[in-house]
This record gives sequence, C-alpha cells and structure tokens, in this order.
Amino acid sequence: MSYIERGIQENPSLQVLSRLAKTLEVSLDEITGPSIHPLSDSQQPVDPEWLEMIDEAIRNGVSKEEFSLYINFLKYRKNNVE
Repeated sequence: MSYIERGIQENPSLQVLSRLAKTLEVSLDEITGPSIHPLSDSQQPVDPEWLEMIDEAIRNGVSKEEFSLYINFLKYRKNNVE
C-alpha cells in the first residue's frame, strides 16, 4: 500500500484491492467503481479466501509449476478413485 501512496507502483493488484475492501468493509466494486463491461460467469471476482491461500503458497515458495502439478495430481486422483 505504501508503494501506491508514494507513487512507486500505480496499479494495485486485485489481491491488494481485495484486502483493502475487506479492511474497509466495502465491496470491491465500491473501491474500483462500476465495471464498464459486465463480467461473465467465468470472470467473477475471486473469493478473498482463495487469494489468501494462493498468497500463502507464494510466500512458502510454491512455484507455478508445482501448483499446476498439484492440481493435476488432484484431478488424476479424483478421476481414478475406485
């Protein structure tokens, strides 16, 4: 947040905006303003809990490749349950 305040970064991430909205107890739309283009079902805002889990994985050094492998493993396991 301080980077944005000091002009070092101009475009906050969705994660930063979500945390700010949660802290201020407002919706993400109230912070970003109304969308010009309505979101399709596949583009709906991500649940903040998902963002927090992803953030935690990143903080713990999980790479995109490792995350992708884990998701593929879960899909495999789900499809091969006897």
